[in-house]
Amino acid sequence: MADCPPIVDCDWLHKNLEKVSILDASWYLPAMQRDAIKEFSERRIPGAFFFDIDKVSDTDSPWPHMMPSAPTFAKLSRAWYMFKAMGHAKVSILNGGFPMWESLAHPVDRERKPVDATSSSPAEYTCEVLKGSILDMAQVEANIGSKQFQLIDGRPKPRFVGEAPEPRPIESGHIEGSYSVPFLDVLRPDGTFKDESELKQVFHEAKVDLSQPCAVTCGSGVTACVVRAALEIVGVREAPLYDGAYTEWKTTGKPTYKGLDKSPYAQ
Repeated sequence: MADCPPIVDCDWLHKNLEKVSILDASWYLPAMQRDAIKEFSERRIPGAFFFDIDKVSDTDSPWPHMMPSAPTFAKLSRAWYMFKAMGHAKVSILNGGFPMWESLAHPVDRERKPVDATSSSPAEYTCEVLKGSILDMAQVEANIGSKQFQLIDGRPKPRFVGEAPEPRPIESGHIEGSYSVPFLDVLRPDGTFKDESELKQVFHEAKVDLSQPCAVTCGSGVTACVVRAALEIVGVREAPLYDGAYTEWKTTGKPTYKGLDKSPYAQ
């Protein structure tokens, strides 16, 4: 994988199982009532290890699953954007994930496996957070006036416009000037990414100018990474993540808006 793509398909992975490390970073919102750890222990891609994004996070932050410090990441290791933000370029997403792998009848390991199982040959991993990969709240607030980048929100549209509740005890809405690209809009029903031309149309319909700087966010910094991967597929190589996301923004009392007020759609 000299030129590492943002996504790889299941057939490619099946042919290269012995050449790569596989991390299952499945994660679900509490309302989904699914246990990613239990599911992994029962069924997984052969050789995969579980990667818990809640544990591999900044535990000193009051916000959920914030990006860890470089030392924390080096000790525990995480998923696609976390690796990229820490400077690890050779990392790809399995297009469609485990459901697609299983639907194509590729081998599945059903032997019960503890989620804390480690490699037989662990190694020290040195990393450093790439400058410009993560945005803080001050940078996002400053951007409202300066408009240096387009902030793309990956939450479902009803939460963005304030018609549906947040999964946390805060009022829904959006940050002034942000663009709504729900993460499900960049995916097909089977969970695979849409192709490049389809993704370009999604961003076009959301009034996102792909020739201009972009950044991504969502409710807590997780599903925004799906939109971030879609941006990379269409050629946007740099798009930092506002990791504190809407949860931090709203909880700290920053102004938010409902409907399409103060968004690009009202312009």
